[in-house]
Amino acid sequence: MILFIKMSCFSLILASFVLNLTVCNIFSENIVTVTGTVIITRKGEPWNPEFLNVLDNSNSQNTIDFDTTRVIARDWQPPPNYQKIYIEKNLAKNDFDLSQGKFSWEINIPARFIPGVIHLEIVVPMANIYPSKTIDIWVENVNSVIDLGVVDFDVVRLWGYLPVTFNGEPLSFFGNNLLNRSMIISISSSDGYSFGNSRYGIEYNGNWVYYIYTQNSETSLTFALEAWHRRGFFKKYLNPDHIITVHNTDKEIIFPDYPYIDFEAFVLKGTVELFLPNSSHLLNSYLNCYFSFYDTEKRHDSRISYFETWAFVENENVFFSWETWIPSFSFPKDLVFELNTTLNYSSRINSSIIITEETNLNDIFLGTFSARPNQ
Repeated sequence: MILFIKMSCFSLILASFVLNLTVCNIFSENIVTVTGTVIITRKGEPWNPEFLNVLDNSNSQNTIDFDTTRVIARDWQPPPNYQKIYIEKNLAKNDFDLSQGKFSWEINIPARFIPGVIHLEIVVPMANIYPSKTIDIWVENVNSVIDLGVVDFDVVRLWGYLPVTFNGEPLSFFGNNLLNRSMIISISSSDGYSFGNSRYGIEYNGNWVYYIYTQNSETSLTFALEAWHRRGFFKKYLNPDHIITVHNTDKEIIFPDYPYIDFEAFVLKGTVELFLPNSSHLLNSYLNCYFSFYDTEKRHDSRISYFETWAFVENENVFFSWETWIPSFSFPKDLVFELNTTLNYSSRINSSIIITEETNLNDIFLGTFSARPNQ
């Protein structure tokens, strides 16, 4: 028995040593940098990114990311000699190169793949899409600059001008980000296919831009404006009675019925009381609560407001103050809402309240509700 234990310990030590040696070999693998240039065009014209910071901070200049969505198999992992390159404005060395659509790139790969074939995916982030193309290149050594030539993307640019106001007041570029959100143009085809939303939406000066892949034929499009402002959701269909088509050329979009949009909104303020049984462990701490208001019944497409607020817990009765903007409505209004508490209380509370002309919109008490603690 003693001999068996000693042998087992020796086996464990040996296995640990081999594992450590393997890990050291992996992390000490020689990594080399391969550099090159590429000319990006869109429909034959040099590409100049319209936004300087088109990527998140995690995707800064020369950041390479593996593509895990190219194949259907979920357990597929890209090989180390497969690299993705995001084309950013900062990759152009100077204004002249930028005017020519010329960008510099670099990747870091294990030295064991050189000489050999490197699989590159060139990704060009646009306002709402990430068109990409793959290129296989032979890399003989790391000393030469590899010219990938011209990579063209057959993408159509749509743009327009649509000033947006709320109760007659335009959005300000400055202010609390929780209160001043964004306005997004969403586009779909007549058969219901959605082309997605622009990440940048309508700028504060009313300008907007959108990209779609070239269509095989004239395609009818439906445009809608979706806005989130001061915790409220607002939506307007922009061409319900006018047909707008797109095919294979850039196009300025004009909405004859809406040279501008002014959303009429009500400002609602109030409180709600939550009873928290057995909540002594939460005393002198903050508890958060998520609010959702719905236009009619509780459905995702009818939600007109969503936000989070906090309250200080002094006893079992906790009062949450809330404030939101919602689209204007006619009286009386049956306002459906949902409350969702977290931490040790995960209850979803669904209820409604009747809003009449006599209701003080600055002091709406939603009621008193009991939150069920987690078991």
